[in-house]
Amino acid sequence: MLLPAPNIYYTVDGEVGSLSVLEKLTNGYIQSGDVAGPIVSRMKNALKQAKHHDEKGRTDQAIHFIEKYLDELDHLTKKDAISPLAKKTLFYHASLLLKQWKSE
Repeated sequence: MLLPAPNIYYTVDGEVGSLSVLEKLTNGYIQSGDVAGPIVSRMKNALKQAKHHDEKGRTDQAIHFIEKYLDELDHLTKKDAISPLAKKTLFYHASLLLKQWKSE
C-alpha cells in the first residue's frame, strides 16, 4: 500500500486498520519530522502498551491504549508538532483499528 507523507511516499505492508500498519505509519511520520516533540514518546508508549495487551489477549486494555493514542492526537501541547496530513492519517488508521477491536 502506497501512503503519502508531505514530500515523500513510502510503502507500508499490512492490512489497513491493523496495529502493525499504525506502528509503521507512526514511525514513518516521526522519521520524516511530521510528528515531533514530546508527543512522540507518548504516542510510542501508547502503541507499545496496546501491542503488549493485544498479544496477551487483553483486548479491553489494548482498546484503552489506542483510545489514549487518539487522545494524544486531539490534545497537543505547545511543544508538540504534527503536520495536518500526519494527524489525519494517523487518526484514521487508529480509528479503524479501534472499530475493528471493538467489533470482535
